[in-house]
Amino acid sequence: MMNMSIDVHDIYYKPHIPVHAQCVETHGDTLENGLSKKGDSELSKFMEWKLREGNPLYRVGSRNLSNRDLLAHLLQDVESAEKLLDTYQTLEEIGKRSVNELKTYGLSQSNAERLHSAFELSRRYGQSFSERVTIGNPADVARVMIPIVRGSEKECLYILILDTKMGVKKVECVTTGILNASLIHPREIFKIAIAESASSIIISHNHPSGNCDPSGEDIKITKVLVQSGELLQIPVNDHVIIGDGTYYSLKENGLL
Repeated sequence: MMNMSIDVHDIYYKPHIPVHAQCVETHGDTLENGLSKKGDSELSKFMEWKLREGNPLYRVGSRNLSNRDLLAHLLQDVESAEKLLDTYQTLEEIGKRSVNELKTYGLSQSNAERLHSAFELSRRYGQSFSERVTIGNPADVARVMIPIVRGSEKECLYILILDTKMGVKKVECVTTGILNASLIHPREIFKIAIAESASSIIISHNHPSGNCDPSGEDIKITKVLVQSGELLQIPVNDHVIIGDGTYYSLKENGLL
């Protein structure tokens, strides 16, 4: 009978590497045992940094980490985290970048996708939180919308579905692109409002330029929607334009 000896360490800790992946030439880096030397080196530097810093994530907690340290943990690459912050300065600017733009600054495909996905999850988390808010004034609308539209480089028109107590039931993007009264039909707005049994609605959109003053088209669209809401008995309570950390309420300024 053949004597077979199996090391438990081999079962649990050695990854299965396909034969074709054991030695592959990719972009000048030799892949050995399925791992790139470049990636191995970056991971090694990251592990050395964690040891040197006493693993900050556990030592002080994520809420107390700097943006650099959080990015380093997400990417498992300290140098890339530092380079991103040196280049873009703020998380808001990093969050605007596409996967391809992130790759031009030295991130691998997987890290660029990971970072891009993390920012999108953050935006969606902010949106889900906003759906538990009660609206009392335009500032409340701004607090809901600013995290949702932050980093967007296109105008997006949103509808806030409200219940009888002015609680936000849902926030939904209706259209993306430059707002034009001839292209936006009230049907698209109120179809959502009716489906969600809205008691009333608020319209909101962003100005990527940062200037939240309303355009002529913004005012024209608002008047059409208000008239449609009156016919359907679903009031349009306000139209709030979001700028760079600022807002403009058409109702507050007598334009509703």
